[in-house]
Formats: sequence, structure tokens, C-alpha cells
Amino acid sequence: LSCGHSVLRIDVNDNDRGPLYRIPADNPFVWERNSRPEVYAFGVRNMWRCSVDRGDPLTGEGRGRIFCGDVGQNKYEEVDIIEKGGNYGWRAKEGFSCYDKKLCANSSLDDILPIYAYSHKLGKSVTGGYVYRGCEYPNLSGMYIFGDFMSGRLMSLQENRHTGSWDYHEICMGEGLTCAFPGLINNYYRYIISFAEDEAGELYFMSTGIPSAMSPSGVVYKIVDPSRTVKLDGGVCELQSSYLSADFLWDSCPGFG
Repeated sequence: LSCGHSVLRIDVNDNDRGPLYRIPADNPFVWERNSRPEVYAFGVRNMWRCSVDRGDPLTGEGRGRIFCGDVGQNKYEEVDIIEKGGNYGWRAKEGFSCYDKKLCANSSLDDILPIYAYSHKLGKSVTGGYVYRGCEYPNLSGMYIFGDFMSGRLMSLQENRHTGSWDYHEICMGEGLTCAFPGLINNYYRYIISFAEDEAGELYFMSTGIPSAMSPSGVVYKIVDPSRTVKLDGGVCELQSSYLSADFLWDSCPGFG
């Protein structure tokens, strides 16, 4: 295994002297000949932004999961949860579909499928995000929020605990009036470059007005839910009895402010 098309895991702590990084002893290919020990997973194409789930603040559920957006080739963008030693299928597959039919027919492929993939009708360059674990907007709790660089779509995935699948929702980008009347023109910077998380678990994204990651200017937006209802108890998020259902949440158009 080479470092190309791979997810790398290295230790950069205490690197003031000596090597720039060290190899974690529990990396999956440390002792395999002809493999780079930095490799943690392989078979990815062009991952753009990864994050580690800090987990549910009450139960710890989900803690440590690695989410990545993987930019596709011709037809599909995908979101993956990275597992130790996992094979994510590129160049045999793009999203859930075969990219190279000969490689795809290989019975030993044993690849890990994405949790979600979307066609280039929705967007052409996924930007990976974060699972929301903040306290201010409990209706968003546990949702993986991400976007698309080219289309400007802000999207989310909600895990279905019964089936293990992830349900897709598009998030309205704009003020409440704009979301209530989609025909109105939004003035946000549409090209979503990256997401960020603060110490409290609140989420932000950065975007520019031109389709280039080298843009000299841009805007940082905070993701908010105008239907929020929350109380804080010792720093732990608790939902009030008036907690809104998921259906109502999306009707209320969470967006940014």
C-alpha cells in the first residue's frame, strides 16, 4: 500500500526535535511488508475535509467516528465513516456504483460502502463537515452537517438507529423569510470551502463568492436553528418538553446567521 488514495494516521506530538512525525503502533499496516505504515485506510479518491465525532454529550455514543467527504470523479460524491484498515473501493467504485467494471467484478474487493452518495445533479464537489454535538440547537443533535463546494448546498444526514442507514435532509441557507419563500434570492457566498467546530461543539462553515479555494476573501457563517429550545444544566444539553419533531424542524428551515 502506498500513501496515494489513502487515509493517513500519524503522531505529530513532541516533534520539536527528531522526526516530524511518528507512526502510531496500532496502525493497521505497521508490520506488513511493502506497505506504508502511515496508512490507516485506503481506496479513497480525493477526500476533502474530515472530522472526528466527539460523541453524544450524555451517552458518549458515536465518539471517535471519523467522517470524511470524498470528492468523486464523473458522477457521484460520497460521505464515508473511516474504519481502521478499511478499503473504500476506489477505483473500482464511485459512490455505490461501479467505476471500473473489471475491478468492480473482483469478488475479493470487500470494500466499505459510503453512508451516503449523491449524483452530480445535486453538486460536484463534496465538502465534509461535522456531527453536531453543541448545546444551543438540540434539534440538530447527532446530525452530520456537510455541504457541496460547487452547488452551495448545505446538507445533513441523520442516522436511523433501527436500520443503520443515514437519512438525507437539505438545510435551507438564508434568513427565515428567504427559507419560507424559496423563490426569494439569497445573497450568501455559495462556494463552501470548509466547516469548523468550536470548543462548545457549535458549527460554522466558510465560503467564498468565487469557485476557488485560493479566493482572497470569504465569509464565516454560524449554523443556527431558529426553532431552538434548550436549557443548560452544568454544561450538559437537555431538551425541554417542547422539543420539536424532525419533520417540523425541516419545515422551520434551519439555516445560518
